Amino acid sequence: MLGPLLFIMYINHLPMSVTQGSKAILFADDTGVLVTDKDYTRFKQKMNLALMSLDQWFTANQLVLNITKQM
Repeated sequence: MLGPLLFIMYINHLPMSVTQGSKAILFADDTGVLVTDKDYTRFKQKMNLALMSLDQWFTANQLVLNITKQM
């Protein structure tokens, strides 16, 4: 049962790493990132910043994002 505990310890800091204007939502072993804006250009900027922040967090924690996972 150490695996789930280590996962929680790792992932709990993820929401603090996303940039302002976006929000990471954690539920069990799923994570979602919410980015909103009425202006498309600002939305794209916020989304790109959020993705860069997440990439930096994953790299710093030596984790790999599974982009092939089916929803």
